Amino acid sequence: ILRDDTAAPENNDSTKSQSFLRSTTKYWVKTEDVSRVKYAILRHLPVFLQKTSTGESDSQMTNSVYLDNDQLELYHGRLDKTPGAIALRMRWYGAGSPKLVFCERKTHRDKWTGEVSVKERFMIDESQVQEVMTNTYDIDKKKEELLQSGKSQQEADEWETLAREITQVISSKQLVPTMRTQYMRTAFQIPFDATVRISLDTNLCMISERGYDLKGMKNWHRDPSDILAINEITRFPHAILEIKLELKGNSLTPPRWVTDLQNSGMLYEVHKFSKFIHGCSVLSSEDVQSVPYWIDDASI
Repeated sequence: ILRDDTAAPENNDSTKSQSFLRSTTKYWVKTEDVSRVKYAILRHLPVFLQKTSTGESDSQMTNSVYLDNDQLELYHGRLDKTPGAIALRMRWYGAGSPKLVFCERKTHRDKWTGEVSVKERFMIDESQVQEVMTNTYDIDKKKEELLQSGKSQQEADEWETLAREITQVISSKQLVPTMRTQYMRTAFQIPFDATVRISLDTNLCMISERGYDLKGMKNWHRDPSDILAINEITRFPHAILEIKLELKGNSLTPPRWVTDLQNSGMLYEVHKFSKFIHGCSVLSSEDVQSVPYWIDDASI
């Protein structure tokens, strides 16, 4: 399970009080500023090389199919920031058809509670997506395989809890493929140092995943050869930059170069921007009861 905590300062009181600040901030970057922003980051952080089928690359195509129901219940929960609101997606990397797929759940926690929002995921083969989506995935068998492969009982138990919760919520809320995001991601990070991590997403587009025959969830994403209607795809005009900070002890102020970048005039902070929320609000506009504040921005 991969946990990815976002946007919550917290205090850890173990043996002595140690200050700890973890934050995530999202920005829009105009296309014409992307090269200058990359240059500013590369003076301080190396590109995190992504392993691809053809070797290593400095960027990677990322596809995510988000699940929701006819009422867009998950969309509205995330938009209203309901405590515990989840987003669910099937994610894969690379330009071709998916082979390995990550089932991911993001859970919103309110900052003031001291709890951190989390991202959890487990990996399956593409052939098993239909089973996860129809609640027929053999969790007991897979758990046994994990234990035999050397995973600890705790790791296997945590995996089982997540897998059961995800398959059950898909079934109980009648979740289906709803909207897909696709973009090129470049990550910047000093290996094994999480003080400053930055991701830059370019060429972002959102595609509707409604309106085709799912064939019992065998088809869980659009056929790439499908011709899309104009209202089934939207291209986002800006790049998305995300800065994650983990600051500890006496150094609770970000590095000077990060502050300089934030104040450079090239980053436009968009608090709590969400590709899922944006895509649903644009592509399913008849079915949404409310839209995010940024939708009226003249630049998009």
